[in-house]
Amino acid sequence: MLFFLLLMIAYGYTIAAGEIYMFYFAEARFDAASTVLGLTVVAAEAMDVLAYIASPFLMKRFTANFLMALSVLALGVRTLSQIDMQIFR
Repeated sequence: MLFFLLLMIAYGYTIAAGEIYMFYFAEARFDAASTVLGLTVVAAEAMDVLAYIASPFLMKRFTANFLMALSVLALGVRTLSQIDMQIFR
């Protein structure tokens, strides 16, 4: 249980670091307004709410280990896409 909590804390910090980087990237590269950046956070949180609503169905359909592995895979893809944006700008 302690490992799971530590993993979730690390996951949260990773997401926060990614959001900070994306805000910096959008402001520096595209001169994005604060309103647009705020709306992207609202859209992301709306997707989180939909995921929470769908989670009982997903937990019945798949195992918890599979869903955790899927979320780590999605985070890895997101991280690689951010690295790609940094390299090719």
